[in-house]
Amino acid sequence: MKKVIKVEDPKMSIFLLQPSRPIFCTTKNEDGSDHAAPFGWLMPISFNPPRVALSLQNERGQKYSSSLKNAMREREFVVNVPKMGMEFPLVQSSYMLENHSCKFDRLGSARIDSQLVKPKKIADCVAFLECKVYDIIDDGKGDHTTLLADIVYADFEEGCYDEMMCPVISKFKPILSLKEYRHPDHQTHVFLDPATEYEVVVPYEKPLS
Repeated sequence: MKKVIKVEDPKMSIFLLQPSRPIFCTTKNEDGSDHAAPFGWLMPISFNPPRVALSLQNERGQKYSSSLKNAMREREFVVNVPKMGMEFPLVQSSYMLENHSCKFDRLGSARIDSQLVKPKKIADCVAFLECKVYDIIDDGKGDHTTLLADIVYADFEEGCYDEMMCPVISKFKPILSLKEYRHPDHQTHVFLDPATEYEVVVPYEKPLS
């Protein structure tokens, strides 16, 4: 029996797509300082040329993402792929900070220079996509704005990916975010452990004679 999501709360339908795979997005603030924040709405949209879409909260959302402001102004950002063990700084860097503190500094990770864009990379991450924005999608209604970007440079930690660019689970487990609970003085986040991989062999159908 199917259960229908209530019409008065349609936004809950988005969570049917969980788990998400959060990443760190690094950008440059207007004063030239470094900014970092986690996001889960990233997807590939083209193989050749390699392109991605990143949706970030705009002024119609609960908070206007500094990453969005920076990326729209500078037209570039870096996708930093975290590994299991980085859950605490991942969640903590989503919090609003007092006195305009630097979220990048709060991560406790060293900076790495990018090759073709200005934003820095987070040294503790395992893969990096340097991106240049070529288009911005915003219909004036939704609470997120989508950045369409070309991947202009990419690198990764040797041994963490195989020849098909798939994670080598024995070396690196991606973070998979399932759900979160918000309390007055903290948040509790639930993650999945991708501990097992398995194969499914699907033969081609024989053509009809």
